[in-house]
Amino acid sequence: MRDILQSFLDNGLLQFGSFAGVPYQWNLEYLPSYPLVLEQLAELAAAKLYAVDHLVCTAYALPFATALSLKSHIPLVYGNGAGGSGKPAIVGAYDIGHPAVLVMDKLTDEQALLDFINYAAVVGLEVQQVIIIVQLWPPARIDIHIDALLDMHEVITELYAHNQITPFQYEAVQRWLISHRPDSAAP
Repeated sequence: MRDILQSFLDNGLLQFGSFAGVPYQWNLEYLPSYPLVLEQLAELAAAKLYAVDHLVCTAYALPFATALSLKSHIPLVYGNGAGGSGKPAIVGAYDIGHPAVLVMDKLTDEQALLDFINYAAVVGLEVQQVIIIVQLWPPARIDIHIDALLDMHEVITELYAHNQITPFQYEAVQRWLISHRPDSAAP
């Protein structure tokens, strides 16, 4: 994890400071600009994949999911957010009854994740696993296996242990995570 975190810090994919009241910022939308980091993430994720027929992803995770598809040779379909009634349209070649892995960049909204899983099921993609680059809190209401490549609590603990963030930054992130933890995920 240390090497990937160093890459994130060196390339500004993870920053610490004050971002609209949040003491850190993930810039995962910049991943395509750093193909070596994207490749590292795809290798980590590929090692966690179950036997599935398809990858399905949200629009935000498309670069990461494409890299994972290329690495694993598993076909990819994606939600482009252009469906009716606020639902994403699933784009790509698939038919009913395919076991799938949902690929996401970060998990911040458990209800949005549940909604996407349910919509994928409606069109015939049976999400059996979720792979996420960054997880802030473990989800409380999801009974599908979730693999987070990076857990925010572990990230800041690792960075603090190696003097890559200050005690002030570590405490600020800890306080923010505790104060913003969804009620449904409380211990």
